[in-house]
Amino acid sequence: MSCPIQSPHIGMIDITIWRIWVYDLTGLIAVPLKGRGTTAFYTLPEGESVWDGAIVPQETEDNEETDPSRPGNSRPELFGVHEYISGDSIRDIHWKLSARLDKMMVREYVRPIHHDVSLLLLNGGGGISPMAADKLMDVLFTLSLSLLQSNISHTLCWCEAGQMTVMRIQEENEIFLAVKRILSVRLCTSLELIEFLSGTLPLSSFQVVLAATTDERVGDSVRFKERDALLFVGETAPDSLFGRAPAVQALSEDKAESPKEAIAALLYQGVH
Repeated sequence: MSCPIQSPHIGMIDITIWRIWVYDLTGLIAVPLKGRGTTAFYTLPEGESVWDGAIVPQETEDNEETDPSRPGNSRPELFGVHEYISGDSIRDIHWKLSARLDKMMVREYVRPIHHDVSLLLLNGGGGISPMAADKLMDVLFTLSLSLLQSNISHTLCWCEAGQMTVMRIQEENEIFLAVKRILSVRLCTSLELIEFLSGTLPLSSFQVVLAATTDERVGDSVRFKERDALLFVGETAPDSLFGRAPAVQALSEDKAESPKEAIAALLYQGVH
């Protein structure tokens, strides 16, 4: 037995069944069934890939940036030393220190920073309408799907009651898990977004900020880097966002057009 349900917006919907009547084929005789049940389901954005072969996967080779807080193998920057253990490379032995301490000491080098792509979702804030919230999730879903189909793993970052939630996206099913998680929480207030943005965001070489809020305070709290981009849903973005984002695209919140073109433009200029 199926029952079509229409929803004007995406999100999590609770359905409660209070009474069921079963009719015969003539529609004249009805038998009431006892019982009551509640279930929940998600209405997800449509989402479609914009991949056209123009997006190039991120480089995987070591780069010149390094993380001073983690050991790795990026020379010549030194992270520390430790006593020799089986498996250490002979070429990493610190001979002068070993002679002074009368035991074999090995150099540890810093870990190179992997250039990555991150999507920073500002899910809420003052001035956001239900239509804008819907379009924002459509943009996130389409952008994440497009990156994956271009063989680009990435990170999603969003706010939950002022706290940061981060999810690594490497497979398509992880996109659905992330979107369902986001749709299961309420939209954040401006103050919660400001608190969220004050934290340590995922390290990346290319970050796309997805926003629909018109609150100037939230815009002032976003930290843009040189290669970052902003994809704003709505006609009038605050100057605090539009005035500082290196690359900007705007989408109408009340039109049904796909965000494919705007997303393709951002990816083409940012991910290479």
